[in-house]
Amino acid sequence: MAASNPGVALPAVTVSAEAELTRRRLVLYAVVAAALGFVALVLPAASGVSDATVHAVLDTTAVFFAGTVALLAAVHHGATRSVASLRYAAAFTAVMAIDVFHGLAVSDATAALWMSPAERVGPWTWLLPQSYLGGFLLFAAYRHWNRAETDSRLAIVRATRLAFISAAVIGLALAVLLYLPLPPAYFPGAPLPRPLELIPGALFLAALTAHLRRGLWRNGEFDHWLVLSLLFAAAAHLFFMVFSRQPSDAAFDAAHVLNSGAYLCVLVGVLRNTYVLFRRARSQARDLAVIKAGLEAEMGRRLQAEAELVDLNSALGERIAERTAQLEAEVQAHEFAVSKLNDSRRMFELVADNIEQVLWLTSADGDRLLYVSRGYERLWGRTREALYTDRDSWVDTVYPEDRKRVTKSFARAMCEGEEYDIEFRIVRPDGTVRWVRDHVFVVRDAIGVIDGIAGLTVDITEARAAAEEHNRLQRTLLEATRQAGMAEVATGVLHNIGNVLTSVNVACEMAAQTLTGSRLPRLARTLEMLQGHGPQLGRFLAEDPKGAKVLPYLDELATRLASEQIQMRQELEAIGRHIDHIKSIVARQQSYAAHRGCLEDTDIADVVGHAFSMSLGPHHQIDVDLQYGELPLVRTDKHKLLQILVNLIKNAKQAVRDGAPGKKLITVSTACMSTGEVEIRVADTGCGIPADALERIFEYGYTTKDDGSGFGLHASANAARELGGTLSARSDGVDQGATFILTLPLATFIEGQEP
Repeated sequence: MAASNPGVALPAVTVSAEAELTRRRLVLYAVVAAALGFVALVLPAASGVSDATVHAVLDTTAVFFAGTVALLAAVHHGATRSVASLRYAAAFTAVMAIDVFHGLAVSDATAALWMSPAERVGPWTWLLPQSYLGGFLLFAAYRHWNRAETDSRLAIVRATRLAFISAAVIGLALAVLLYLPLPPAYFPGAPLPRPLELIPGALFLAALTAHLRRGLWRNGEFDHWLVLSLLFAAAAHLFFMVFSRQPSDAAFDAAHVLNSGAYLCVLVGVLRNTYVLFRRARSQARDLAVIKAGLEAEMGRRLQAEAELVDLNSALGERIAERTAQLEAEVQAHEFAVSKLNDSRRMFELVADNIEQVLWLTSADGDRLLYVSRGYERLWGRTREALYTDRDSWVDTVYPEDRKRVTKSFARAMCEGEEYDIEFRIVRPDGTVRWVRDHVFVVRDAIGVIDGIAGLTVDITEARAAAEEHNRLQRTLLEATRQAGMAEVATGVLHNIGNVLTSVNVACEMAAQTLTGSRLPRLARTLEMLQGHGPQLGRFLAEDPKGAKVLPYLDELATRLASEQIQMRQELEAIGRHIDHIKSIVARQQSYAAHRGCLEDTDIADVVGHAFSMSLGPHHQIDVDLQYGELPLVRTDKHKLLQILVNLIKNAKQAVRDGAPGKKLITVSTACMSTGEVEIRVADTGCGIPADALERIFEYGYTTKDDGSGFGLHASANAARELGGTLSARSDGVDQGATFILTLPLATFIEGQEP
């Protein structure tokens, strides 16, 4: 039960239901208060006086209700040991006793017992129990609102003390009535005939305010009915009894009716909580019966489970023995597989250690070196054991000027899975410098996840020396040409031819690599092996383990040789196209003195396609986005336009490779402008152009590259002007990419042809 009521709290309700209950109870309180106020306003118009029988019935009803409340509260205390129940029992016992004195005081049979006349004893015996009850309810509300009772023994002592106080009040009230003259409490001619009624009225009103602020009425049955009781009691004294001008008038009877109603509300609250108490006890009994049945069922299940556990234990022993035999067989199979794997590893290392190139393999994150072939010791002049001990020691052998570029490329391979070819220098322990070419590729598992990073490193020192000698001779030729007065013309020719020769060189290197890695020598060794068996060839192929592998090997070799043949044919065709382009450059330059070039109707998309095939090669690993607008055929110098686009695409290719890690994309778009010009844009996502370099990007000899000549963009801008157009550049800065815009005049075009 709540701390201040003789009962138990009803089960908790949900927040929404509690809010609705609170709203309904507030509406009820407001309606009751309004109704009482309305009755108080219209009651003065009523006339007439009831007889003494009505008064006696009302007093008897009040005594009955008070006694019933005291009895039920005492019963509730005996059942629940509730301290609050004991307090209410004591308080209402005192109220009942004084109400009995009131009934006796207004009776003619007992008038001689009292020191004062009946017209004085009656009002005082009415005021005393009401004031005492109002004070008790106010004290109880504030007492329990401010401090909860945690010590039950102390609470019982205090409740017992209250019972003695109630008994003392009863005795004191009886003594005052019997032995002391009472002053008048009733003034018929005054504006307020019974002004002392304001005392219990104020006490009940204060108690009502305290209980409302306390808030237990929101979901507590007893406190709800207690609030209604306090409404009735406060109204009885403040709205009615204070205005009663004679006994048994309308206000007098209304006050007595409300007083009985107040007692009845408390009685209903006690009954409601008592009902809840019994209902909860019955529910607990049912719950205990269910728990008992559940425990009995659980005991049965446990006994059954113990029997099943014994059976399972026996079956488990059999399964363990069976599984042990299986594991022994699996261990033997695993040992055999490990043996085969070791044989395969030895064969791999035997092959890898006998090639000139350096084959190496690291983990996917690059933290562990898994394998490096013996060629590392020959090329680097260092031991493999030192590299296994310190994986990053190879970085220290890279030439300082190349180190940043090499480590950046390796980091991109780890992070983005990007394959690359890179040339750089290494320093051997004796101080000699060697040029190497490192082809790095990622190793993926069956679902495409990077499982490792592998590389094949080749010594290209001699090839680089030859290339440098070639470049030296080319520079000597350019210098001689410049001294003869043909610097710009000769440089333009050499630059254009050099671009094509680069593509030729790439194709030649691809062809050379194909020939170097050809399987033809293995075919010869296979034939020697077959010839060595002579007449026993059939038996060798059928019975010998090595002979059984010959035919599948020859089939695979034939497929590989056919693939190499196709690749060689493609490279030779590419070389032929590049040579044709060189011829066209030379022919155009030879005829340049006679005229400015051959104008022909040109398909822009076709020229862009040729430029890409000449610039990127077959293994460029760069995304290309071609966006062709609706264009007519343009009358222009096709070869000069091709050379401009080749220069721009080669620059874009190098920019995306030198740029920040990320998507590598070259975009070429074409459009026909409203000004009567054709616009070709070459955009990349590469390293970008610094702001201070944009103004000088087309100057002769100016370059932002470490190995640039400073002539490509200069020659392209001159060629664009010769074609009647312009060439401009845009960039948002370093690592923001760049866009080159070529505009050409839209001359004549052939009607009816698709662009």
